[in-house]
Amino acid sequence: MIPVLPTGVVVHGDSLEDQALLQHYPLNSTAREFLILIDGRRSLASIAEQLAERYRQPREVLLRDLSGLCQELYRHSLLNWHETWLQRGTRWLLALRTRRLPTPYTWRSDPPRSKNTLLLLGWLCLEVWRAWLPVLSAGLLVATVTGALLAIFPQLTLAYLALALSLTLSISLHEGGHLLVLRHYCGAGSGFFLRTGPLLRLVRPPLERPAAEIAVNVAGPLLPGCVALLALVWHLFHAWPLDWMVITLFGVHLLQLVLPNPDLNDILRAWHSGRRRREMLDPMAQALLPSVEHERRPLLMSRNSLTETATQQRFTGTFIRSTVAGIFIGAVMALLITLLGFLGILLYGLINAPQDIHLKILSLKIFDFTSQGTSFSFQMHIQGAVIVLGLLTLLAACVFWMLRGVHRLRPRPS
Repeated sequence: MIPVLPTGVVVHGDSLEDQALLQHYPLNSTAREFLILIDGRRSLASIAEQLAERYRQPREVLLRDLSGLCQELYRHSLLNWHETWLQRGTRWLLALRTRRLPTPYTWRSDPPRSKNTLLLLGWLCLEVWRAWLPVLSAGLLVATVTGALLAIFPQLTLAYLALALSLTLSISLHEGGHLLVLRHYCGAGSGFFLRTGPLLRLVRPPLERPAAEIAVNVAGPLLPGCVALLALVWHLFHAWPLDWMVITLFGVHLLQLVLPNPDLNDILRAWHSGRRRREMLDPMAQALLPSVEHERRPLLMSRNSLTETATQQRFTGTFIRSTVAGIFIGAVMALLITLLGFLGILLYGLINAPQDIHLKILSLKIFDFTSQGTSFSFQMHIQGAVIVLGLLTLLAACVFWMLRGVHRLRPRPS
């Protein structure tokens, strides 16, 4: 394993500075010399051997101490581990032998120290492509082989490339919205991304104002959502192929403003903290709060009433969480079913051309699909599509609630 210092981590004298989070960590002489020797090419063993010769210490003891230091730095996102292809292959072979997935390493990526929007979005696109490259490459191979076997090679491959491009651009705009607003409030160089497999997560310093916290969390889903709304307006005037795939992949980010996820949790937490701060800063409310509480508090409250109140609050919280979780899972399943159905109809229409498919529920039109040889046209009716998505969401939510109820009723081993 080769240790690598992120670009936002700098050694200054006897301290280690995290420029993205504005934090400093004290260092002793050995740790300082070790961090200075890290160049991204030498392994941990070779650095330990050089320090052992300099300080005349046993190599094994120094290697053990440096390994513990590296693990501590890696846990605080102050150090990256770089694997060679041989080490990566060996780790995966051992994982296949033990039938356990290997632990993915987290890589810290520091954006450029700039507020330039195009520069930051371009850098984010490269990071998203780097994170999704193995998954997208495997999908491209499957799409190419399937297209060749079904004699629709160019169309299926181009549709998959459009899907991959829309997916990566929507993720880049989502994370770019967070980063751009964060740079507006905290300045250039603040925040970094942790990449674990295909997942990206923004790590940022705490913001003092709740309004800034809300703006940073709202900007992520809002930026790709605006692109989806523009694509929807364009579709109403000029329909174009694969438009609903683009609208769905960009518009699904807006669900994070209404369904439970980390962004919505941070928004609600910031809103509650701002509300508490306003109440504490209001001297009139502070003066009236004890008397109001005294007037509303009953003179005698039995233990049963306390238990009933706690049970009612617990039931209400559980009911709300279960309802929101069911709707969220139902919406995700509805979008997946809709996307798979669209791809299935596309493959069927291209393989068995010419086709003229019109799907409707009673007298409500959902979509029209027409294929002639290698060309096709697809038109979605908004009212029918919304009703179908709503019904699929409700059906998937009911299935989720039923499976959850069966799981809770199952007897547990004592």
